[in-house]
Amino acid sequence: MLKVFLRGYVGLVCITAALSLLLIPVWYRLPSASPPFSRHYFTGFTLFIPLCFTVILTWRTLFKNPTMIILLPLWALMSYEWAFMRPNGYPQLAQNAAAQMAFAVLFALGVRRISPLFILSVLVIGMLLHGSIGGLQIAQQSSLGLPGEFYLDPQLPRISVIQSADTRWLRPYGLASHPNVFAGYIAVGLLASYAWILSENRCLKWLGLLVFSFGLWILLLTFSRGAWLGFVMGAVFITWRWRKNHYVWVAFTSALILGICFILLYYHLLLPRLGASTEAIEQRSIDDRSILIDAALDAIQHNLLLGVGAGNFDWYAAYYFFDLGLDRKGENVHNVYLLVQAELGFVGLAIFLSFLFYSVRKCIQTPDKFRYICGSGGIALAVIALVDHYPFTLLHFQTLWFSLLIISSVPIIDLTPHKKDETPCVLNPVS
Repeated sequence: MLKVFLRGYVGLVCITAALSLLLIPVWYRLPSASPPFSRHYFTGFTLFIPLCFTVILTWRTLFKNPTMIILLPLWALMSYEWAFMRPNGYPQLAQNAAAQMAFAVLFALGVRRISPLFILSVLVIGMLLHGSIGGLQIAQQSSLGLPGEFYLDPQLPRISVIQSADTRWLRPYGLASHPNVFAGYIAVGLLASYAWILSENRCLKWLGLLVFSFGLWILLLTFSRGAWLGFVMGAVFITWRWRKNHYVWVAFTSALILGICFILLYYHLLLPRLGASTEAIEQRSIDDRSILIDAALDAIQHNLLLGVGAGNFDWYAAYYFFDLGLDRKGENVHNVYLLVQAELGFVGLAIFLSFLFYSVRKCIQTPDKFRYICGSGGIALAVIALVDHYPFTLLHFQTLWFSLLIISSVPIIDLTPHKKDETPCVLNPVS
């Protein structure tokens, strides 16, 4: 009876974790959510429900072999004391940011018990599911009318499009809030498909190659430069490790062929994204990013050690623009490392970079290929973080990024309680 209970318990953890990973690119908020789901902005997302259940189910093992990343939400919470907006009537900004970060870290610590192959397979399935939605949006050049989907019309303002002369080409959103966010998830799922390509099963290898080709084509059609770069770095990380594997080079060849086809078919749309045109949309994007970098550097200059407080940078930027006489809305700077330095100071950046470098080093040393592939996804998001803020500012991608890095670097923990003289019921032994 106990064994049946334990198997059911582990299975339930796998289900809640899988639902969480599948909901990463879904920007759907619970309508008329009641407390506590309406108390903080991040708790209103559908993702928060399975994420919360996973944390509750795995609470006994959360702090076995803890990692230094747990210091980051603690430091973020402490930043409440000196937060930029605390004197201006918004003391909860730092508290909310710290709480969001804490839930992402707790989920990441909880899923260490689950087999990395299971995690990667869920991400591949998620890529296929959400990639299909994005592919249909591309074909239709409009939204599909799905629940939780944004209304997409390329002729409307504030919809992300590629402008080339009179052509306004809709970029795919999937169920996410922006094509770049959608592309980040596709890039991670695409790297996860290497788990199938490197499988011992011949049929699964070829299925992995088919999935890889599909995902790569969707990723190319997002026109997300950050996601492209992140995927390339993750793929190089994997190819270097298995450079003598025939199927890895088959994947490389298919990527090369698809890349050439993409350039030939979408050359006129690719030029604006590469800065080879003077389209107003692209120039505005560059200007916005540049002035946000200026705001971040100003925040760092005046608050080098402690920062302006977690979740406070967009308000700092708004005041910075006002002082300059600019009619602009404050936003997060599109560079995670500048953002962490600006909000959490040198101390926060040191904690964050120490965790990142430690995870990469442990990932390189691991003999477990599935943990290594998880690490490649973490590296891809680390590269994307150079040009976008969503890997760190959104609950969805904080959860994904921290999970991949922790799985790749921390020994797997047995979830199930057992007596000393019994063999633990594990899904995946420590490698």
